Amino acid sequence: MDSLINAHPNLKMYDFKLRQLTVEKKLKQDKLKPSLNVNYNPLFNAENINMGYQNNYKWGVTVGFPILLRKERGDLQLTKIKIATTTYDNLNKRNELMNKVKSTINEYNTYKNQIAIYSKNVINYERLWQSEKRLFDSGESSLFMINSREMSYINAQLKLNEIINKNKKAALDAEYSFGLLNTIY
Repeated sequence: MDSLINAHPNLKMYDFKLRQLTVEKKLKQDKLKPSLNVNYNPLFNAENINMGYQNNYKWGVTVGFPILLRKERGDLQLTKIKIATTTYDNLNKRNELMNKVKSTINEYNTYKNQIAIYSKNVINYERLWQSEKRLFDSGESSLFMINSREMSYINAQLKLNEIINKNKKAALDAEYSFGLLNTIY
């Protein structure tokens, strides 16, 4: 069940967000480092090359480091907090999905047990109806009793069909809670 939950689309969304925040954290950490720029600018153009001015150039080195780094450290701390929040949201969503999966599986199993019980009830109602017909043929019952038994049998069949439909819906809910519905259909 854990492997199916780990492949759930909602949890993948959190995984992608955590990857994005990790990259953002690395960027914020790089902003804490001093910057070093080396420049080389030649001071000649195509006309000066022909005239022999080939040693004219300009070198430059720029080193920069913010003195207090308040903004950079604040941004880094904010990104760390976002990562922690997203991790907690991921765990919360995982727990919600596990609870939902367990409840839908329990619902499916409950309807499955009810189907077994109501199938027996339908068979028993049919037996009562058939025996009532035999009693009517022998003259010991009335048409009202036959109709009453037949109505009970039909109502039991309708109730069984209703439970079967609820069971199928519970099966689809379980597949949806696992995040498999989009891959199946």
